[in-house]
Amino acid sequence: MGDPGTGAACPHTLFSGARCAGRLTVTGYCDGCGRHPRTAARGPGKPADESGAGTPPLLSLPWLAPRSPGARLIPEDSPPPPGRKCGDPECGAPLGPPLLGLPPPEGFCPLCGHRFSFAPSLRAGDTLAQYRVRGCLAHGGQGWVYLADSTELTDVPPLVVKGLLNRHDERMRKLATEEARYLYLLNHEGIVGFHNYVRHTHPGDAEPTSYLVMEYVGGSTLEEIVTRTRRGELPLGRPLDIETVLAYGCLILEALGHMHGLGLVYSDLKPSNVIHVGDRIKIIDLGGVRKAGDQQYEPTLSEPFAAPEVLAGRTGPTVAHDLHTVGRTLNELAAYAVRDVPGLAMRSFRRVIDRATHPLPYYRFSSAREMAGQLRGVAREVRALRGTRDDPEPSRYFAPAGELLGRELGTVPPRARWLAGPAPVRGQQFRSAPLDPAVPSARAFALGLPVPGPHPEDKRAGEFGLTTYDPLQVLQQDPARPSSDICLHHVRRHLRGGGEEAWERAAGEYARAVDILGAGPALRWRLAWHQGLLALVRADLARRAGAGGEERAHLEAARRAFDLTYGAMPGEYAPKLALGYCAERLSPRSAEAEEFYRAVWARNPAHGSAAFGLVRPALARGDRRRALDVLDRVPPDAHDRAAVRVAALRVLTARLEGGRPPLPSLAEFAEAQRRLAGDLADRELRDAPHVGEEGRTRLTAEVLEWALDLVTHTGADELPYGEIFGPAPGDRPPPPRSRVARRLRRLAGAPLSGPETRVRARLAECYGTLARLSGDDAERERFADRANAVRPMTLT
Repeated sequence: MGDPGTGAACPHTLFSGARCAGRLTVTGYCDGCGRHPRTAARGPGKPADESGAGTPPLLSLPWLAPRSPGARLIPEDSPPPPGRKCGDPECGAPLGPPLLGLPPPEGFCPLCGHRFSFAPSLRAGDTLAQYRVRGCLAHGGQGWVYLADSTELTDVPPLVVKGLLNRHDERMRKLATEEARYLYLLNHEGIVGFHNYVRHTHPGDAEPTSYLVMEYVGGSTLEEIVTRTRRGELPLGRPLDIETVLAYGCLILEALGHMHGLGLVYSDLKPSNVIHVGDRIKIIDLGGVRKAGDQQYEPTLSEPFAAPEVLAGRTGPTVAHDLHTVGRTLNELAAYAVRDVPGLAMRSFRRVIDRATHPLPYYRFSSAREMAGQLRGVAREVRALRGTRDDPEPSRYFAPAGELLGRELGTVPPRARWLAGPAPVRGQQFRSAPLDPAVPSARAFALGLPVPGPHPEDKRAGEFGLTTYDPLQVLQQDPARPSSDICLHHVRRHLRGGGEEAWERAAGEYARAVDILGAGPALRWRLAWHQGLLALVRADLARRAGAGGEERAHLEAARRAFDLTYGAMPGEYAPKLALGYCAERLSPRSAEAEEFYRAVWARNPAHGSAAFGLVRPALARGDRRRALDVLDRVPPDAHDRAAVRVAALRVLTARLEGGRPPLPSLAEFAEAQRRLAGDLADRELRDAPHVGEEGRTRLTAEVLEWALDLVTHTGADELPYGEIFGPAPGDRPPPPRSRVARRLRRLAGAPLSGPETRVRARLAECYGTLARLSGDDAERERFADRANAVRPMTLT
């Protein structure tokens, strides 16, 4: 049966389990997921268990067996590519105009008489020094490639001999000598190996011809993998997916980074110049390798991949040009890869490509290492959002945050919770206060965000060692060598002071940092980050002044600044944490905030700030189970685990204003009773500085208030009890249900027995304890009033 026609629905399933909503285009591929109808489905890629056992490691490639070298030989009479030119540097006339057909393989230039020979100079059986030629493998724009064996060493892999396309081309002769000089330096597992440099004089030639002897790489080029994928085949044994594309990118950049460290650039990276063999890649065809910025020779370029400034001749190939070619190559591969990743991952990948291929070179990544680091971060994000657990990896650009943002949700309620509002009125139906999701203030969030590390080129970067860095220290500028990092340090220091005057001082330090850096594009993400911090603190000042419209404008400005940081550093989690907060403040129930928080939390479930960020939008919607699911998945060895456990207890029992229903079920209270009894007896939680003995009482009182709310509003005739809820002081068997007792019950507005009586008695005891622990007479009176208001009516 043939494939579905144009416009038909895509038959594939996305990672989420939903059907792809795309349609087949005239090319036969889906305009949504990019796959062909015959492409096999990719599984969700989730690990067999939460530890990630059985999953491939980060940046691993599927095994691709090398192909037999003999099967790749081409006929020796294969015509070389068109576009041939005379080899005389002073002539360079095209040979064989398109309308007149191809020129003969050998002859003389009709304009200058210079000799040319585009025929293979080596044939099967020829001997070149200690190498015997098997045949021709391929030809490119610069040379013929032959397969050969060593005549001196047996049982060794075959080798590749590379010669000139036109051995009479003077310019190419010089380039071959330059290439050999560079190849001696390039010893890297990701670059084709160089073995020897041989010169051989052919009959009738006045000068010897240079040949390069190199490693034979018998895999498939990335271009072949894409071509076969487009046909609906499985060249890797499974569909090409975005994780494999990211692994290709990181491995390519590792090899190019080695080259750049030697002062060289590759110039002509494209899918056909990278071979996947085994579980690694090899960059081949090194004829375009040059010194960075060298304009002595015409660069070797492929127009669809080359940077615009090099194509226009404004500069020779540079590191920025190489990174542009990598971005174009990854974009070509990703167009046919399975990329149905949930959440933010594909947007992060697109940000990497956008920065690498920016039309202006100074907006691209500053080095192959920097780009590889961001690709690696995106790869971790993709795997995390697909369910694969990798060990957390520290950032090279941001110091870890020292604070748990939004920790109030995981802290026992303060005394002010009971002292600020009116006490309940005896005889009236009890209604508890709803749970406050504890959205941090803009200032608190700004001060708790990760701190960017110093720029390595800053003159005083060495003074910002992470082990000795003090955020409140006053650092002195040296007029002879001003430091932008010291200015940005003072921005953060002044923002901690609070108030308009402190903000003005911070803004002044920011302006000085801009002057020192000159707003250079390569460093703009550090400036944008601090611009976002300034906007957040300014929004907090506007909130305190009651200027709601101004507050929103500053939050929008913060979001734009952090988005610039995200665009420059898409693999970092810090910008996503900041963007999640901005989205949350601008629209508390927006899915965008959850998307950013989930991208951070999926990579590191122990990240308490991201976990609380995911919980708050769920609470705003009243989704109790979603909030609990996030909190319960924080690892038990997480740094913020005590706060997470307190937050889970509060969420499980709380009244949620947006909930339907707002109060928990009896089953959820039964679960809370088990957690409360176990967690409050746990030494780690009991000894936590924000809990303590009084904290346990306050937390118990809050849970009991919600329990009383539940039994009075739902008429529940049973409630789970345990060490926390009971037995109540003086608890005794219920009195007979006499007429007098029933009348007293109605008059008192409270039961004489059953769940409500027990909860009231236990809650009154907690209020009494808090009153005794208070050192203020007014506070003791307020807690005593509360105890009297909730204490159950009895017959004695």
